[in-house]
Amino acid sequence: MAQTTSPVVSALSTYAGEHVGDLFKKMVNGMEASRHLTVLPNVKDTAPLIKLLVTGGTRPFNSGTQFESALEYSDRKLVTGVAKKELLVDPEQYRGTYLSKYMGAGANADVVPFEAFTNEQIVSMFGSELNDEVIYYGVDKSNFVAFDAGDTYAAGDYITFTPSGDSVVSYYVGLATTLAAESPTTHPAKWQKINARAVASGLKFHLDAAITASAITPTTVGAINNTSVFALASVRKVYQDLPVAYRKGTTMAYMSFGTFDLLTADVEAQLSKYTEMDLASSMGLENAIYVPGTNRKLIAVAASWMGDSERIICTPKENVILGCDLLGDANELRTNANLWTLEMGLKFNLGVNFAVTEAIACNDRA
Repeated sequence: MAQTTSPVVSALSTYAGEHVGDLFKKMVNGMEASRHLTVLPNVKDTAPLIKLLVTGGTRPFNSGTQFESALEYSDRKLVTGVAKKELLVDPEQYRGTYLSKYMGAGANADVVPFEAFTNEQIVSMFGSELNDEVIYYGVDKSNFVAFDAGDTYAAGDYITFTPSGDSVVSYYVGLATTLAAESPTTHPAKWQKINARAVASGLKFHLDAAITASAITPTTVGAINNTSVFALASVRKVYQDLPVAYRKGTTMAYMSFGTFDLLTADVEAQLSKYTEMDLASSMGLENAIYVPGTNRKLIAVAASWMGDSERIICTPKENVILGCDLLGDANELRTNANLWTLEMGLKFNLGVNFAVTEAIACNDRA
């Protein structure tokens, strides 16, 4: 008698095919960066970015027409990259992860939405990796060069490398100066594999480029420690370097959780010993506070996508764009059922950039 595909694996494949759009939408909505930044959907590859301010041109009325005001477009562009993830799914590994919230009254194992739970967990894991590796730390693959055993490399150099006997290219960043022939295989401590980061250039890459080009001048603050360099004063100092035109509206101060912890500790020590912390929950943000002394115009946001960076980035939310292709064919989830397992491949298009350099202030830490 002919064998049939495992029912659980078949259900996983069917669910993925029927709900691919919903899965990716849930993934994007679940990415912390999508709540912090401005999401621009339907970006296939490149999108021009628009400046936040309209040029002046107001004058006394007369019956003639004088076109002295115009919309200005930024010379910056949002360029996306395509990420992929391939994995072999063994449903039995997920069976023990059921929680009571997935079961209704009187429910049994036959009615638990196993395929929904598994697919959502897989796509969510994909989104978390993009959030943590690409949004801030991403470096487009075009910036990597093939490893040459005759060359030496410095910390921060980007290479592609294929180990002997392997056909898969991987992406690495140098952690220390190397001698000739010191590869990721022979000297792994001098290299870090960053395959996920090579999907697209992230916010750090664009900021560093603008600083190198003198388009952005970092505010001198130093290393915040709340002993000699205090977090609250430092954040305010960066914010005050923004042009008044942008400070009139709501501005975000993006920072890592480590820097945010220093800020909240400093605010509590200096101002809030006997009062409640002024949270920014009205903006729909978690781990965010209004920065005292800014008339509630500056919101400090702890961003997991900034990792352990010491950078503070003050800018309107509208100035940092997260582009993706929610409805397009660049977002795919494909499955191939084996007897007991399921091969799954995910592909997703995304990129990030800021529109206006004048609308960004940052400190002098990387």
